[in-house]
Amino acid sequence: MNDFEVIKEVGHGAFGVVYLVRKKNTIEEIFAMKVLFKASLILKRKLRYAVAESNILKTCNHPFIIKLHYAF
Repeated sequence: MNDFEVIKEVGHGAFGVVYLVRKKNTIEEIFAMKVLFKASLILKRKLRYAVAESNILKTCNHPFIIKLHYAF
């Protein structure tokens, strides 16, 4: 997480926030970072959907779907 600098908040949803971030050691690399509220996912029994979304984005290769570069 320390490798990224938050530029601005892009959106806010029921389970988390999406930020526009820049990788600190490069200027060109800009990413969207989705931060999920784990306690909220567990409380509402939606954790499996977050894991499924992560797995789909890791394996998907399509020009209209963003690629998952990092997950932690």
